[in-house]
Amino acid sequence: MVRPHHFASNLVIDSSHSIFSVFRQHENEVYLRQSFGYHRSSRYHKDSKLSTDTKHIHTSCMRVCKPNMNKNCYTIGLTGGIGSGKSTAANIFSNLGISVLSADQISRELVTPGSPHLKQIMDVFGSDIQHNDGSLDRKGLAKIVFNDPERLKILESILHPPIRKYMWDAVSILKEDYCILEIPLLIETGQHQTVDRVLVVTCDPNTKIQRLTRTRNLTDKDVQKIMSVQLSDQQRIQYAHDVLENDGSLEDLAKQVKKFQTLYSSLFVL
Repeated sequence: MVRPHHFASNLVIDSSHSIFSVFRQHENEVYLRQSFGYHRSSRYHKDSKLSTDTKHIHTSCMRVCKPNMNKNCYTIGLTGGIGSGKSTAANIFSNLGISVLSADQISRELVTPGSPHLKQIMDVFGSDIQHNDGSLDRKGLAKIVFNDPERLKILESILHPPIRKYMWDAVSILKEDYCILEIPLLIETGQHQTVDRVLVVTCDPNTKIQRLTRTRNLTDKDVQKIMSVQLSDQQRIQYAHDVLENDGSLEDLAKQVKKFQTLYSSLFVL
């Protein structure tokens, strides 16, 4: 059962993708939270493993030193492409008692009917992207921005800053050793530079296609088009400390997440 959504303990995440996290071409745009210092351990290396019996878990296991700042909670940036299973992994972390913040869930909360951010979006994109009940037609908006990079930038300029503020304000009140930040565009937006560690979830492209055509009513062509404008797993791995390969069963994924939870509990001690 999913826990209630609150900041002080386990933060429930949403398994669906935000309209701007799925349909976005990779560009070298960097949005940094300059006020947050960080210390990076050595990056991921394909030959380093957490243990001999965890062939799907790759990690650099250098102990993380405390940054030179008064920090309440270390941050793990969790990311991956569409259909990789990062939201499922985030849910498993949450069920293990780890606080999870989801950029996609925050984006949904920011555009509830009557919100100022929804009004900003309506002012730019018109009333056609609003349902009769006042909620945002996310699919309709996604179709617009997917085919218009300039309008996508406008949408991101409306939503990205408050999402970051909301997320880091939540982190600032956590009194825990570490938390998980699930951010689909963690690397594309430069936010990998603001977290203490990066965990990338990877998955075979054919498996992604099978999952998404089964669960999201997308065609093979739809999925391939989305994947073509996202970073590849190989590109994401270049920025990772840890890699979770999600090509197996849900049970396999849960076992891997549990091992990472154990690792992070030993690495991050305030």
